[in-house]
Amino acid sequence: MPISSKRIAMCALGIATLAFARGLDAQTEAVVTVSGDSVDRLRMGRIETTQGLLLRSTSSLMDSRIQGSRFGVVLPTLRFTANSELPFGQNDGALWAGKGANVRALAGFTASAGPLTLVVIPEVTYSANDELSIDPTDPAFARPVPASRSVFSSPFNAYPYSIDMPWRMGDVAFAKVHPGQSSVTLSARSVAIGAGTENQWWGPALRNPLVMSDNAPGFPHLFLRTRGPVVTRLGAIDARWIVGALEESDWFDTNPDNDVRSISAIALSWKVSRASPFTFGVTRAVFAPASGYGAAAASVFDAFTNTGHPNARTLADSTMTPGPDQIFSLFGHASLPRY
Repeated sequence: MPISSKRIAMCALGIATLAFARGLDAQTEAVVTVSGDSVDRLRMGRIETTQGLLLRSTSSLMDSRIQGSRFGVVLPTLRFTANSELPFGQNDGALWAGKGANVRALAGFTASAGPLTLVVIPEVTYSANDELSIDPTDPAFARPVPASRSVFSSPFNAYPYSIDMPWRMGDVAFAKVHPGQSSVTLSARSVAIGAGTENQWWGPALRNPLVMSDNAPGFPHLFLRTRGPVVTRLGAIDARWIVGALEESDWFDTNPDNDVRSISAIALSWKVSRASPFTFGVTRAVFAPASGYGAAAASVFDAFTNTGHPNARTLADSTMTPGPDQIFSLFGHASLPRY
């Protein structure tokens, strides 16, 4: 089998990274993302007690490793996807896997000083973004989008609201650098507080959790979480609380005043004891219009408020002014004993 230039480049980058780490006498490790092979290996390694994996992020998954090293180098990880006809991707972070060749690469470093830990793992993505063989805007498939919307925005369910899910990201190939799975965390005993752009995964689903996953880039957020399950008189509890800002894509509409929405979300998992095979959990995310990142941060308590019925409007309603809304889920998980 011929060796591709991309594979040669990644091998060379890996060798260079190892040499750099050896020169610094630094610990080396692979990035652990919230989905995929890396977290699957963690799950299989402790299949009888997965509570710490049901609510996870890269920083929490790598926490125990980072604490034991002042400086570490995160080895490069490469993902290559080729789509022959239609865009398709799943749980691939910042990568938009359009038609043609698509590449996602991650690498970085970690640092620890007392209770403070730093994870810097940016992502570089490339999408060939080839022209589709069908035209999703054809009236045979969907209604025309409003004049204020990008021609690449979703033409489905356009009125009165529509999801920001472009069917194509413009008409040219593109490459981007994202902050990726990066965070800064301050820990005190069983609690951690910090900020990051890393993806979150909430729930027991292997591929499609309802509230948080890495099916899109991570977003800037502040967080408060437990450092794994905390044993109390009520049982073993794992919890997360985040507030952040969601940014509109470049291919939705032409209005710059609605580009940011706030998100406030909470998640809790509970076991009657560490030894119990049963875990129960609840998650809730509330998102709302925001005038900017500062206003988004001020929505920290929205996860505990009632959103009412913001979208209970008729198709004839032309105001097109969305209000706050929510996603809520209950989940359960059972771990079978090892035989």
